[in-house]
Amino acid sequence: MRGIAGERTLMRIYIDETDRVDGDLLYKRILHILHDRGMAGTTIIQTMMSFGSRRIVHSELNEITSLDRPVVVECIDDESRLLDVLPRIDPLIRSGLITFERAQVVVYRGAGKADAPDDRAAPEAR
Repeated sequence: MRGIAGERTLMRIYIDETDRVDGDLLYKRILHILHDRGMAGTTIIQTMMSFGSRRIVHSELNEITSLDRPVVVECIDDESRLLDVLPRIDPLIRSGLITFERAQVVVYRGAGKADAPDDRAAPEAR
């Protein structure tokens, strides 16, 4: 596991949970692309309530709008690595939003591993 402590970039991708590419769920395809490219990690978050550019409120509390709620795909890594993989992801998204923002990684370690010098941000970075 490579260390990623310090300032990195958080990429967030907002897409609909039912979006597909060649029969595969889009969020799963994105996760596999990021995994194959060796990103530090990716998380897919299912939303409870949301609205977007179409101004339709999607909610798990409403049977009709509970379908096709957005999911958020998050990945933190070096900005250059995210920019490098973006051309593989961008063409797959017919409707959605992609954002980049700075993130300060304080701890990144695998289960059962003791702190290694590269796993923790320097105290002055906190």
